[in-house]
Amino acid sequence: MNKFEEKDFSDQKLSFKIWKKILKIVLKRKRGVVMMILSVLGLAFLDTMNPLLNAYAIENYFSEVPDFSTKYWFFAAYVLIAIGYGITVYGFLRTAGDVEVEVGYELRDEAFKKLQQLPFSYFDKTPSGWIMARMTSDSRRLATILSWGMVDMIWGGFSMFGILVVLLIINWKLALIIVGLLPVLMVVSMYFRKKILVAYRDVRKTNSKITASYNESIMGNKTTKTLVLEETKLHEFDDLCVNMRNQSIKAIINSSIFFPIVLVLSYVAIALILRIGGGMILDPAIPFTIATLYLFISFTQQFFDPVMQIARVLAELQQAQASAERILSLIETVPDIYDTQEVIEKYGTMENPKKENWEKLEGEVEFKHVFFRYKEEEAVLEDFNLKVPQGTSVALVGETGSGKSTIVNLICRFYEPNEGTIDIDGHNYKDRSIGWLHSNLGYVLQTPHLFNGTIMENIRY
Repeated sequence: MNKFEEKDFSDQKLSFKIWKKILKIVLKRKRGVVMMILSVLGLAFLDTMNPLLNAYAIENYFSEVPDFSTKYWFFAAYVLIAIGYGITVYGFLRTAGDVEVEVGYELRDEAFKKLQQLPFSYFDKTPSGWIMARMTSDSRRLATILSWGMVDMIWGGFSMFGILVVLLIINWKLALIIVGLLPVLMVVSMYFRKKILVAYRDVRKTNSKITASYNESIMGNKTTKTLVLEETKLHEFDDLCVNMRNQSIKAIINSSIFFPIVLVLSYVAIALILRIGGGMILDPAIPFTIATLYLFISFTQQFFDPVMQIARVLAELQQAQASAERILSLIETVPDIYDTQEVIEKYGTMENPKKENWEKLEGEVEFKHVFFRYKEEEAVLEDFNLKVPQGTSVALVGETGSGKSTIVNLICRFYEPNEGTIDIDGHNYKDRSIGWLHSNLGYVLQTPHLFNGTIMENIRY
């Protein structure tokens, strides 16, 4: 079996081409996506309106000469905002959850359909643990980032934009404090995003190795016990778990440093606003009130939370890109063995067969100058010729590795000859569909496999 070598995605930047393919799956749910975006936009709008309403209350109801003439309108506005929060939060939770489930389902469904089409050669060179990781963790990670990550990005972007617009309108000079901190915030975010990304990528690689090791240990349990390899396997698995623990701690440390730095920057901004804004309040020549100062402090606190969310999502997007490429590499795998377009038009596909065009199998099989090898340097069959007339029983006898199982697998078209042809009833079996061939052949496995279920269900299957 050829050694499996997985492509390394560690140095790749965000790829529009890859995410365009993935987003096509998301955009099939147009109604859900539109409802999710509208809910998030509504939430961002309400997050902006809430401090404005509080500032209005401070300005009118807690001043030296309070004015309660608008108290009923104020109460009604608060009730509407509360109802709006309930509707928008329910809306994005429901729609984002639906999108996550549906996208995850389609990714797994497409991947599983492709696995049914792939020949034995694919499974010869691809570890089962790798396939399991694509079907489970990768599809789940992609579905999560495409739903909840999209929610956080849209909410964060529009919240920051709305806050900046309001602050620039109220007092553009004081708003420049936040604008001035943005470059510092971007540099810090980019630096730590890269470190966090590298750390979590190492965690994912080790996690894939653990998944593969765990799966292979279960599949090869009899071999392990027969050869008394329990202690060796335990040490190997323990080493992987220790690496996983160390890399996870490193990733957590990087994350725990980044977020406090962002909080410190937000407190620096608040301190500057208090210092400058407080002086403006004391200056009677400047129309700057306590309500305006509250508004700036409140919006500054709100502004830095979306920054952290967006930085997190961008890091997760780059992490998830490796998952996207891996699962796309499975979904887009072109089978080595397939029916030509002419054969499909006449005989149909495995899913939609045209059985009315299927010929009856008579049973004559002939190998004509067949060459076959699993590896380029190791030939299994060389110029092999064999004719089995209809109604004849043939026993293949030979040493282990001489090609007995290979001949059967070639007849079933699990593999195809590198050279030469195989005829069934006088016709090259490539001129008829794989579905026709498999429906007319019986194959008894050397090692029986029982699926979950009853004996009757296994026999029926």
